[in-house]
Amino acid sequence: MTDSNTRIVKNRYLHGALWLAQALVAVSFCWAGVMKVATPIAQLALTWPWTGDLPVSAVRLLGWVDLAGGLGVCLPAFWRFKPGL
Repeated sequence: MTDSNTRIVKNRYLHGALWLAQALVAVSFCWAGVMKVATPIAQLALTWPWTGDLPVSAVRLLGWVDLAGGLGVCLPAFWRFKPGL
């Protein structure tokens, strides 16, 4: 393998690893958002005690923010919208 071929292979592995990391972060944010939006507060407070201390609307808003963050991690790069940012 020549030096340029080795560099291309390493770049592919790095590119794949970065996509995997982005996907894991996106899934984590989306999972947390769905939990905060769809789960009743009483049940949610058993898992995350701080959710019982906040108003329901604040927990739901945080859930939507998490969902937007999860989508915002992968969608711009997936659509090639300013992937260098």
